Amino acid sequence: MANAQVSGVSVSAVARALDPFPPPRRGGGLLAAVIGLALVGSCFLVLPFWVSGDPPPGGAGSKVLGIAVFSLPAVCVYGAVGVLAWLYVRRLRAYRRQQRGVPAAQQVWEQGWFCHRCGGVYFADGGRLLTPEHFRQLVARAGGYDR
Repeated sequence: MANAQVSGVSVSAVARALDPFPPPRRGGGLLAAVIGLALVGSCFLVLPFWVSGDPPPGGAGSKVLGIAVFSLPAVCVYGAVGVLAWLYVRRLRAYRRQQRGVPAAQQVWEQGWFCHRCGGVYFADGGRLLTPEHFRQLVARAGGYDR
């Protein structure tokens, strides 16, 4: 006979449906992509300097054109880095806005009562019975993270 100890958290479907907090989002993938693309873009920056040492036939105009063509991958990669950095900053701002709204959302959430018999939520002031989804929308709207 063997004994094992297991630790963890069990969340019921009702508790999950009435959770007052916004679902957590991971932002590490965007940050890792920004860093990785910045490194790749730095490698592409070597190409124009590598080409500039060997003058092409056609004079200075073709040399400028050659440098521009070989600089294009670095410009594209750094453009992608800029877009991903913008998305990351946007996600951080949304997360901070959500965190500022959690106390107001929790205040509305604490006023609700769940009826297991009816399967709905009501407020103590005698309002109508709400579905868990509608109650969660009210809580999110109070917290400002329903967008």
